[in-house]
Amino acid sequence: ELVPDQPILQNSGMIVNLACYVDGVVEAINHMEKIENLESTMSMQLYPAFAIGNTVSRTKDIRTDCGWVHLVHEDEETMMKDYIEILRL
Repeated sequence: ELVPDQPILQNSGMIVNLACYVDGVVEAINHMEKIENLESTMSMQLYPAFAIGNTVSRTKDIRTDCGWVHLVHEDEETMMKDYIEILRL
């Protein structure tokens, strides 16, 4: 039989929504390269509205976040370590 009775978890994964904590004009975008180089980062996006020079509002809900990061890794501890690092940044 090709389809297993129970799904088999191949990797652990999560979507991390990026929040903007202040209102104002974007002067710099910090930490994106650090996040991109984390072991479990699969893909990421910062929305164009949050480009340098744009006026932005702080994140209030999921519709006003400033981007996302997809974390995927075969080792859940590695993925969680990277998640905690994103929160720290």
